[in-house]
Amino acid sequence: MPDSGPYATGERMIWLLPWGQENHVRRTPWVVYALITINVGVYAWMATSLPDDPMPFLSTYGLMTDDWRWYQFITSAFLHADLWHLLGNMLFLWLFGESVEDALGWVPFLLLYIVGGLLGDMLYVHNNTGFLYPSIGASGCVSAVAG
Repeated sequence: MPDSGPYATGERMIWLLPWGQENHVRRTPWVVYALITINVGVYAWMATSLPDDPMPFLSTYGLMTDDWRWYQFITSAFLHADLWHLLGNMLFLWLFGESVEDALGWVPFLLLYIVGGLLGDMLYVHNNTGFLYPSIGASGCVSAVAG
């Protein structure tokens, strides 16, 4: 065991992603590809079109806990804080989504994705009253798929 570095205290890094496994899907996961395309497209649009202070936009389309609107439960799932946030969510969607969409079919998969996002958003609103920053990202949707 090394005397310094992240493993000095006995910590171990465990990689639990299905990286490098053979993934034999029967159908092309078009919904996964469409969701990735939409998320990347929205992020690209945001990165090139928003002013230096994106908070007015994010407060309108991100999910605010105390002053939420029905459409924010949908729009917030397609907004991401930065490139790493987007890449992390899209990586997990790609890794898990192909197999899940293949196993469930595209309609149940899309319902799982949407309901997972809605449940995550409702939990966020319930547990974070008074929070001044909006919830953004597809983490609830992707967590439902990965689960």
